[in-house]
Amino acid sequence: MAPEDMDQPMRFDAAFFMQERLEFDLNKNDTFDFQYQPEESDKIEFHFEELDNEGFKTAFVFVEGRFKTEEMGEEYRDGTALADGDTRYALE
Repeated sequence: MAPEDMDQPMRFDAAFFMQERLEFDLNKNDTFDFQYQPEESDKIEFHFEELDNEGFKTAFVFVEGRFKTEEMGEEYRDGTALADGDTRYALE
């Protein structure tokens, strides 16, 4: 049974969910396993090959004390690449 104000079922968009979840976690949780204090205009990128045929890429820029999606027009100043690697799920 759908809520009364919902006329059509909504399609789950995995890429949108991942982008929103990453932004939430970057701003609300201690997500780094190394010493890191973000500075203005820092940029972090995520690439997911699993989400669709072409892959999904999203980037966040640290602006005014929080990470925001790069697509929102936030300014990124070229910086030094610190590290890259793979993120994997750890099963207990």
